[in-house]
Amino acid sequence: MPKTFKYRIYPTHKQARALTEQLETCRLIYNKTLETRKNAWVDEKKSISLYESQKIMTTWTDLIPGMNKVYSQVLQ
Repeated sequence: MPKTFKYRIYPTHKQARALTEQLETCRLIYNKTLETRKNAWVDEKKSISLYESQKIMTTWTDLIPGMNKVYSQVLQ
């Protein structure tokens, strides 16, 4: 039986604000990607692949503030 460990973190106000900003940016990116894929399907009956989505996301760096602060693995 594998062991699991749970740790409670107590971030400072500055760290909590940074975490919240990261989460908010990730939420915006996810919702915008979902909207893009849904609109492509509804309008053109075209399915957007994962790789096409990643190419489209690179064009959003100017549109979404803080996107350059999000880790690249999260965007993948």
